[in-house]
Amino acid sequence: MDIGDGGDGRLVYALREQWPRAEAALTDEAQTPAGAALARRRFEQHMPELAPALDRLVAQLDRPGGEAFLTLAAIRPFFAGCTQIGGAGTLLRNYDFDPGDVPGVIARSQFLRPVIGMVDGGWGLLDGMSDAGLAVSLTFGGRFAQGPGFAVVIVLRYLLETCDTVDEALAKLATIRFPSRRTSRSSTPSAR
Repeated sequence: MDIGDGGDGRLVYALREQWPRAEAALTDEAQTPAGAALARRRFEQHMPELAPALDRLVAQLDRPGGEAFLTLAAIRPFFAGCTQIGGAGTLLRNYDFDPGDVPGVIARSQFLRPVIGMVDGGWGLLDGMSDAGLAVSLTFGGRFAQGPGFAVVIVLRYLLETCDTVDEALAKLATIRFPSRRTSRSSTPSAR
């Protein structure tokens, strides 16, 4: 699927089909005006480069709670994982998910730059690669701790959209607040 820059409705059309699942993922706080505003402020603070893309998507979604959901800073904790191995510039992985829990859509996008990856959480990514050749992938390390922050799938999107190298991605990753940074939960992105 080619979703372009998110401005022409292709991604939002797909999101409408998934909306009942997305709506159920919102925290109780996110369903309040104050909670939605907090999610937006967190997004702008930690991922300002993606704020224009978020605005394009929200303008088309026309759903209560849509913006809060798309920040991926206001959803209920989830725990899942995949197996992967990497080395010498190669990244191999599988998907250990229930097929009903993941849309299974590989999408090409150009929010800030060309990126391709397995979509989850509306516009987040389970894994992907940028035009710079940076590949990032998600695995679950087994700790079920939780805390406030971003769903890791939007963190993967952010790294691919804004970084050219592994070193850049690691430096940027150190500045982003998401549950595994706060509580040592090991749902950690890896870059190659």
